[in-house]
Amino acid sequence: MAYRTIMAFVLAALMLAAVSGEVWAVQVGTLIKAEGPVELLRKGKLPASQAQIHDSLEPGDVIRTKTGGRAQVRFIDDSILTIAPGSMVIISYYLYDSSRCLRRAVLKVVRGLTACVVSQLLQAEQPTFLMQTHTALLGVRGTKWYALLGATYTAAFNETGELEVSSLKKEIGKKVLLKSGETSTVALDLPPTDPQPYPDMMRRLLENWLVNGVPERLISMSPLELPWLKLPQFPEKPEDLPEGLFVPPAVPPPGQSLPPSIERTR
Repeated sequence: MAYRTIMAFVLAALMLAAVSGEVWAVQVGTLIKAEGPVELLRKGKLPASQAQIHDSLEPGDVIRTKTGGRAQVRFIDDSILTIAPGSMVIISYYLYDSSRCLRRAVLKVVRGLTACVVSQLLQAEQPTFLMQTHTALLGVRGTKWYALLGATYTAAFNETGELEVSSLKKEIGKKVLLKSGETSTVALDLPPTDPQPYPDMMRRLLENWLVNGVPERLISMSPLELPWLKLPQFPEKPEDLPEGLFVPPAVPPPGQSLPPSIERTR
């Protein structure tokens, strides 16, 4: 009897481990672009491996781009995440069930610049797609936006749709809702700034940084010195920008061209 009990327990444990393995090894996205040095840390663990196009992605995986490295992910709900050079993103949680119109997604951006397009619009009281940074929480309802991380701030630029922006600290209760073409910045331990429009030149700069990387000067800049907050009128031409903010486009590989928005800034 004792032997049968022990064997039954072992069998149950093995079945539970197998089921758990299936639950945790769920593919939630695919790497559809990996250019230059792009690393993948499975479940966030070392050693990192060189990422390859068509690599499957699971909750807990970390994507890390180095200088000159760019990546793009397509998630199971067709949302697209573009990752600039010098960035790091953790896929914390991702659940999507189209039959029940259910989505629960959480991405953590550790550093750098990302652009995200969430195309599936779901009716819900609370945002179903969250992006967390070191200073802010961005709640998405179906939109395209950019998240730029500095040393002590997060700047959100909403291109289309709506984006809810708040401090990562829950005790800071202020939330702002960005409409199309609006931006807000969340400094460390401070509430988000009020929404304000940003010009097309800023969008072109963001697209430039997605390809070439964010200027180091901008990353280390104090939130009070950020040009989209400080300048009374944002420049319309690259040559009128504060020194060091425009990164000259890199020469594309043979047979490839830069995005049209980048070409326009040259």
